[in-house]
Amino acid sequence: MCTPTFYGEKRTIESDDYNMVRDEFELALLAETIRQEKPIMAICRGLQLVNVAFGGTLNQHIDNHCQGLPFETSHSIQTEKGSIVEELFGRASQINSVHRQSIKDLAPNFRATAFDPRDKTIEAIESLDDSRIIGLQWHPEFLVNEEKGNLELFQYLLQKL
Repeated sequence: MCTPTFYGEKRTIESDDYNMVRDEFELALLAETIRQEKPIMAICRGLQLVNVAFGGTLNQHIDNHCQGLPFETSHSIQTEKGSIVEELFGRASQINSVHRQSIKDLAPNFRATAFDPRDKTIEAIESLDDSRIIGLQWHPEFLVNEEKGNLELFQYLLQKL
């Protein structure tokens, strides 16, 4: 969980998952990666950190998005036409869900490219500039043998980014 201080809010929930030292380290690592113009694939917490680092905010707690273990799917997504996510996963796919926070205000210079149709939670983002950032709220590494698009995502990253 990303500490709310980084997006200008106070904590509204109590949690042992906040870790200021980890947040500072990972945000510095992200800044250096961007400085070196390297592509970024942000997964789950990584998506949240990317959003915060670029000026977005988070919902500190959401319900119905933590299935426990990530080894099977739990709900569907709808993808945005013309996005990399749509190219890889089609217009709809099944994903896992193991997060308790989500994007509230999307950072400038990004577009949301997949949503949970149940509640419109942003499930994927892509940068609009040349920074080559893709972020997914789910864990594709656990679904490479489950749903089309997950293995192809990693192949795409190796070949095109």
